[in-house]
Amino acid sequence: RQRIFFVLTMSCQRDLREAMEDEAFMDIILVGTDNLEVPCTKFMLATRSPVFKRMFFAGFQEKEKAPLDYPSAILKVLVKYCYSDEVDLDLILEAECLTDQEATALVQLRDAARYFELFDVASHIEKEIGESVFQNKETGCVCAILSELMHRIDDEGPFWDMFLQLVIQKPAACLLPFSPSGANQGAMACHPRLLAKLLDKVEDKYVVVRCLQKWFDDACIDEEESNANLLEVSKRVDLKELSPLQLSSIEPSTLFPMARIYEAFVHHGKQAKAPKAPSINKVIYVSGSGVKGVNGYYYQPSSTCPSAPNTYQKEGVYGEIPCHFEVKWLPVDHKWTISVVPKENNSVPLNMYEAPTTETTLTIQPPFKFWKCVEGAEPAPLVAMIDTPSPLPKQLPKPSSPSGQPLVIAPGSQPPQPAGFSFGSVSPPIRPTGSFAGRTAGGGFTFGSVSQPIRPTSSSAGRTAGGGFTFGSV
Repeated sequence: RQRIFFVLTMSCQRDLREAMEDEAFMDIILVGTDNLEVPCTKFMLATRSPVFKRMFFAGFQEKEKAPLDYPSAILKVLVKYCYSDEVDLDLILEAECLTDQEATALVQLRDAARYFELFDVASHIEKEIGESVFQNKETGCVCAILSELMHRIDDEGPFWDMFLQLVIQKPAACLLPFSPSGANQGAMACHPRLLAKLLDKVEDKYVVVRCLQKWFDDACIDEEESNANLLEVSKRVDLKELSPLQLSSIEPSTLFPMARIYEAFVHHGKQAKAPKAPSINKVIYVSGSGVKGVNGYYYQPSSTCPSAPNTYQKEGVYGEIPCHFEVKWLPVDHKWTISVVPKENNSVPLNMYEAPTTETTLTIQPPFKFWKCVEGAEPAPLVAMIDTPSPLPKQLPKPSSPSGQPLVIAPGSQPPQPAGFSFGSVSPPIRPTGSFAGRTAGGGFTFGSVSQPIRPTSSSAGRTAGGGFTFGSV
């Protein structure tokens, strides 16, 4: 009896497959969203699906064609299942690895199976997607899966949460997949609303920054409201959480203006522990360079030659050779350079990075970004002048702008007068001589002659300003 049942079953399946291709039995045409038609038999579909039965034999009967909200390839898989009890995924899958397009098709097939109450098919598809993503580690298609689920208004429940948690746990693999063929787009497969939702849950802020930059560089969607959501995400990113090397890879834009990148970089420079130097006028902080020895603090000691004031140095080793690393302004070439100078005599400096500029203001301090690699390895560094230990006594505040940023005093301009000193009344008023111009508080003050003796008040008695006070004849 078992043998007869087996033979009859195989015969029935064979006949049904043949009937599926016999136009004589076709009495309904399913039309997909791509406008392609799938001829089939009402009886076979109605016997397998309660939804098809209501469509064909209940009050809202379809006559000749039935438009459905699924591509024709999805409908073919369902029709073949109704005839043969087989889920033929070869009709929608071609590549060895799951592409975004194929992952989207599987989500559509799952949704269609649930809609037509073919729950065995839906369970099989969920298992197929799960094995591909979690066992085969094909995480590059996760964004495409979530995007289609959201489009199908299926962004709740265990199936959605499973892939959302994967994005949180492995954000780089899901949002920024390595896909030379472009088959997996990662974050670019998301709608802006979905991407904003995902990025708000990602703890790795460098991944968030890279996703946002990639989206605004490559996305074709121009929806002001949607892009506004992503702009709000960018404002919530604290760039100070990124390393200097990560900061160096950020291109200034409306998302991340130069001022925000600079502020984060200077924050790192202040937090890092600078080595002590006996005499410091200015300090430059370099970080993010592909040449490790280049990174660090560069000092301009007080013994710097007045003819070359914009030269900053630090000691180090390049390879196994003791060297000076120099950040230097070359006025003839109109550029800043970072070079390695071996301590051996007659050694030729090695130019690692340079930043050409024609802006006179940039001769005061080096540019923050836009350095180019010469002999140095990628990436080029970020460079900034930062607050450092000063020869001024602690009681004397450093000159600063209203925003709190260090002031850069251009040659020939008058620095702000330090607070904390008061003088007795004099007549005529004290006027600084020409030697005052361009001098800082650390260099001392020189006053012209006055008709009345100058007596420092108690608040200034016994105080010096680094170099002391020098008064003219009184």
